[in-house]
Amino acid sequence: MAIYHFSVQMISRGKGQSAIASAAYRSGQRLVDEQTNESKFYKREVQPENHILAPENSPIWVQNREILWNEVEYSEKRKNSQLAREINVALPRELSNQQQTELIKDYIQDQFVDKGMVADIAIHRDDANNPHAHVMLTTREVSEEGFTTKNRDWNKKELLEQWREQWSAYANKALEQAQINERITHKSHADRGLEILPTVHMGHVASDMEKKGIQTERGTINREVQKHNAIVYDLQKYRQEKQQSEASLKLKEQKKAVELTPEEQKTVSIAKQIIGDTPTLTSIVRYVKQVEMRTNKQKQTIESLKRQNYLVSIAEQAEKQLSHYEKTLEELKGKLDKTGLFQRKEKEILRNKITQVQTKIPEQKEHLAQCLKEANLSKMEEIPFAKKQLSKQLGLANQKFHENGLEFIEQKRILKQTEEILKQQVIWKVVSHYPELQNAEKFLSFETACKLNDLNTKAKKIVGIDTIKSTIYARTQKIKEHEDFLQQFQAGVQRIQRVESYIDQLVEIEQRLQKIENNPLLKGQVLHSETAKKAYDHLLILQRKYQEDLKKEGYRDKDHFMHNRDTILSNTHWKDKIIKEIEDLQLGNHQVGFGVSTDFLSAIIQAVEQAQNQTQRVNPNEKQKERLKGQKSGLER
Repeated sequence: MAIYHFSVQMISRGKGQSAIASAAYRSGQRLVDEQTNESKFYKREVQPENHILAPENSPIWVQNREILWNEVEYSEKRKNSQLAREINVALPRELSNQQQTELIKDYIQDQFVDKGMVADIAIHRDDANNPHAHVMLTTREVSEEGFTTKNRDWNKKELLEQWREQWSAYANKALEQAQINERITHKSHADRGLEILPTVHMGHVASDMEKKGIQTERGTINREVQKHNAIVYDLQKYRQEKQQSEASLKLKEQKKAVELTPEEQKTVSIAKQIIGDTPTLTSIVRYVKQVEMRTNKQKQTIESLKRQNYLVSIAEQAEKQLSHYEKTLEELKGKLDKTGLFQRKEKEILRNKITQVQTKIPEQKEHLAQCLKEANLSKMEEIPFAKKQLSKQLGLANQKFHENGLEFIEQKRILKQTEEILKQQVIWKVVSHYPELQNAEKFLSFETACKLNDLNTKAKKIVGIDTIKSTIYARTQKIKEHEDFLQQFQAGVQRIQRVESYIDQLVEIEQRLQKIENNPLLKGQVLHSETAKKAYDHLLILQRKYQEDLKKEGYRDKDHFMHNRDTILSNTHWKDKIIKEIEDLQLGNHQVGFGVSTDFLSAIIQAVEQAQNQTQRVNPNEKQKERLKGQKSGLER
């Protein structure tokens, strides 16, 4: 069965160890220690499988094992320096050699190399029942120029716990992909709820007696302990088998949930008839847009007909008004002819009215001509026919628009239902890869499912929720480290500016004091003049003040400051590089992650946690029910 073993140790000069000798022993290769000119070689019956993984910004020579570990030796100056960190892991023997190699390389790349370490992997298969890997890791940051500063954060205990947990996660994922039921865990017996009892130390006397068939008190204790532990293991095995059975049942339920119900199949079938092809989320959106475009075109046609009908109506009104003016003119002329010779006043009024109407008629004719032109009519006689035709066309257009509108409303309803069915299928398919979401699928949004799907596509594997969280944490920590560096660098620059001001003042004061000391006349004035003596004493006070200010800043004198100043300013070229790296970390253009931004990953985690919280509120006692169910099964057992 697959076993869990993960140990970490430091390779240190304080223990009398050498990075060259350690690498030679683990790799089975002959390596020369350039400091002692000694050749290190340890013969092995089965040659280990060796790999070197390094960050993208590493110099090319890190791929040479001999140069790599000699450079490590050169970079460490202290006699008790820690040269490398070694990780020893047991590889699942259920996996093939290639699967074991892919597993260890993926794990080392994600957990160590992407964080800035160079990793030297040696896979040992001397014993077919105990395949394992030795991984030597550098302790210093690496750049294009070589090794730089030691990263003390890599020594944190919580990081070790994360490495241990992630190894079990990676190994179990590889076993699952290989369709192997075995699983490992980084948890202790106590954490797993196993009441395993320790055996007592036999000693050589009791051991010899047991070998001769003589039972001893310690041997009897150990036999009882072994019986107890065997029962505990059997119970644990039963629980694991039951959990696997329940997980398998849940997976079948999920597959069944992904399958369409008869009602959903009917809806999808109708949608297929509407679209003319198997409906997809893309084809549904495209079809709805096309129908909306047709609907808008029909609306425009109706509006155009209404506008044309309006213009014809205006022309008709203009024609009626012209006829009214012409008729009025004839009536006025008839009245004028009938008016008596002596009715001068009445005649004058009629003549004025006739003049007004005669003035309006040309204006109205011009207005009518303009209305006919806008209505696309050549003469007045066309108005009745045009009005009749437009009324007929407008009625048909409105009727068609109404019928199509009702049909489109029904189509949209069917397509909306189909869209929801397809979205739910996407959610179910994504959730099937995440056990922690299998009860939260009702509250997981389609957008979040798509983001998880996009992430897995870019990563070319299923990225676990814990891995996303650890990636966000790793990026955040890296950004914090860089921001701390920038802050320290800026503080250093400000300190330099401050100290330079002190030194400028101090140099000026010392020059003035030296001038007084070298000039007998000025020296005499100090001795005999109260004013000159006060000025001289003031200079001495200022000199002591700036000297104390220098000491407060940590500098003995100007030479000491200039040496440290050059050291601080030598880091200036790193500033722009680190700012760019912070931007890359935030956008995902970095080795820590999967090519997506931190905001993208954070949005996924936030949505997932919201879905889990909503599930917990709906089923607050779910975990308690599971515990009671497990206890009942244990009692039945």
